[in-house]
Amino acid sequence: TQVGLVKYNKNTQEKTYYNRANANLPDNNLLGLFCTANGDVWVSGKHYGIGKFTGEQCSIYNQANSGLPFDQLNTQIKVDKNGNVWIASFRWMAKYDGNNWKTWITGSDFSAWPGITDFDIDDNGIVWLYSTDGIGKIENEEYSIVSTIGSGLIGKNGSVKIDNEKNVWIAIENMGLYKYDGLTFINYSTSNSCLPTNLI
Repeated sequence: TQVGLVKYNKNTQEKTYYNRANANLPDNNLLGLFCTANGDVWVSGKHYGIGKFTGEQCSIYNQANSGLPFDQLNTQIKVDKNGNVWIASFRWMAKYDGNNWKTWITGSDFSAWPGITDFDIDDNGIVWLYSTDGIGKIENEEYSIVSTIGSGLIGKNGSVKIDNEKNVWIAIENMGLYKYDGLTFINYSTSNSCLPTNLI
């Protein structure tokens, strides 16, 4: 949201608002959030880094006090089953294990907008992501490009999700939907499927 965090109580229908002023959030313009099993909420901001919100106050991580590679455009944030925090920080993927940071850079230096728009993590801990490189992955601490589908110097919006059968699904702006089973990519569009539009 552009006004911080909102907590909604389903039983009482009460709404509680948290922002930079009353909860030390890194940003009121939040682009991503992830709720952990113990109740922590990790948030990623558009301008001033990321934060860990524990219910009342937030701990901020930014370029000045941590290994976060970029303060702006932290589009997505997720926590894997081992407790590692993963952040799509503009053109970098970053991992924070609670003590140490590691980063991977994507995209060309000549890209007009070399951002990572989305990523997901499979059961084996492999991070699948979409950027101006196309479709990439981080496996065994190494980044590689799986396919140049959707790549280019100007980034497109894209989403990445992994289903229960470990297929990787990638929706790319103006290009429809792709399914990757580990061997081949299948494209679904308005011409060969029930998709109402390719503007996903």
